[in-house]
Amino acid sequence: MVTLFFSYSCAATGGNRMKALQVCRLLIMSGLFFSLMGCAHQKMLFDKPGLTSEEFNRDKYDCVQQSRTSWAGGGTGSVGAAMIVMSKSNADKQAQELFKMCMEARGYTSREVDDDEFERQKSSPLKIKTKQISQELNEKCAKAEFKPLFIKSACKARNISLEQLADITMISEVEKPVFSKYRSEGTDLNNQLLDAMRTDGQSKEKEFASVLEGVYAQLDKIALDLFEGRITWGQYNKKRKELYQGVKEEQSRIFSK
Repeated sequence: MVTLFFSYSCAATGGNRMKALQVCRLLIMSGLFFSLMGCAHQKMLFDKPGLTSEEFNRDKYDCVQQSRTSWAGGGTGSVGAAMIVMSKSNADKQAQELFKMCMEARGYTSREVDDDEFERQKSSPLKIKTKQISQELNEKCAKAEFKPLFIKSACKARNISLEQLADITMISEVEKPVFSKYRSEGTDLNNQLLDAMRTDGQSKEKEFASVLEGVYAQLDKIALDLFEGRITWGQYNKKRKELYQGVKEEQSRIFSK
């Protein structure tokens, strides 16, 4: 589980930036800036199991594009400027809510935090360790020696395809040693994550670690079933997918308390 951070600002972007600056200058001169502007940042933490920074940045970009709203006002002078700012403030709130909904639709859990917690979470030992584990997982998924396995089963459960779910073949003798090494490296990363969450995490991270430990035990069992020929690749993939969905639900339950 990797937590990533996003500060959704009410600052204008693109073509609206110059207009916003002009409005702010006008409000400063009219003495209304501090009472009407209210441009504080909304700090959100977004969690999603097995996420990489690259995947988060892509999702964030897509959701920002979807959540953009237009704003407009009317009138002239300081009163007109105030109307524009209040209109923009309403649009910002709507955009923030749309962004949050978009991210949650992609499997994230979110929570709003104050500035102190936001900064503390960014620099905590757990976040540093999980970032490193995430990078190692990404490197593992990119290894050439594991590419043949990823035809049969995706490196990450959320990427399992319909074709892989429908695969009725058994694991071959050629695939077994590669699969064994792949599972061994994955188990090492899983244990590192559990240790980090229990050593450096707060109560919710420790609770989630207990959930993950149970899931990892089930993954070990279905991997053994596949290796010993008791289930097909498709059955293995289906069980992985089900476990992943269960992790997402438990994560949402724990971190939304």
